[in-house]
Amino acid sequence: PDKAIDVMDEAGSKVRQQLFQLSEDGESARERWAVSQELEKIKEEKKAAVFVERYDEAQRLKVREVELAERLEALKLAPGGQTAAAGLLEELVALRAQMREAVSTEQFDQAHELKARELDVIDQLTKAGAAQPEGLLDRQVTAVDVAQVVAGWTGIAVEQVGATESARLLRLEDELHRTIVGQDEAVGSVSRALRRARAGLRNPERPIAGFMFSGPTGVGKTALCKTLATTFFGTEEAMIRLDMSEYMEKFAVSRLTGAPPGYVGYEEGGQLTEPVR
Repeated sequence: PDKAIDVMDEAGSKVRQQLFQLSEDGESARERWAVSQELEKIKEEKKAAVFVERYDEAQRLKVREVELAERLEALKLAPGGQTAAAGLLEELVALRAQMREAVSTEQFDQAHELKARELDVIDQLTKAGAAQPEGLLDRQVTAVDVAQVVAGWTGIAVEQVGATESARLLRLEDELHRTIVGQDEAVGSVSRALRRARAGLRNPERPIAGFMFSGPTGVGKTALCKTLATTFFGTEEAMIRLDMSEYMEKFAVSRLTGAPPGYVGYEEGGQLTEPVR
């Protein structure tokens, strides 16, 4: 319990510190960001209104779009409007719009690249001490914040994809092919699944992916798993290997999860549960 409280305390302190990293031009940057967000929202609503042939509403939204565009241009021309922070904020808005479009059309590789760029822009804003607009950083401690603290304490890569990790993910195929010869389809499928998962584009209630590698001895089935474990997790020991020929009898399943209470070997755990734990 004490460690859990310490983790939450550090995560909360980190979020609070980020929220108060405001520069002198914080208010104007925050206003530009808010106007940009509203402008993107109006554009989407106008597109939806035209699609369902609600032209009166579309015309009203068009007028509002022009007003917001003029307001945004005026803010850009105002003193401080041409700062590096302002450009980064505008890029952030555009990236998020492109990412929503990529996800809606199931272009997950493109969405991953956009997500990596988004995190890089946020990191630049934080390092520059620029304004953190409402919505740029959550005001509540999330699972991501806690995961980042745990990662810092343990060295286990449980945090969401960041700028450094994203570069490693983008060249994952090349890293795997240093050891694996051929098998382009298998390597590509595994790499894409990992990129989608680390970008957050997966169902948290389901595994990252399930693969069945088949073929004769020596084609690279086990080698691919070992290389992936070494490349992505740093060691071959991260791979849990089970020889299913040892589980042909019904009672053998207890070897995976451990013996039930009252049976010999109850304290030893299972061949699957212990490595995972």
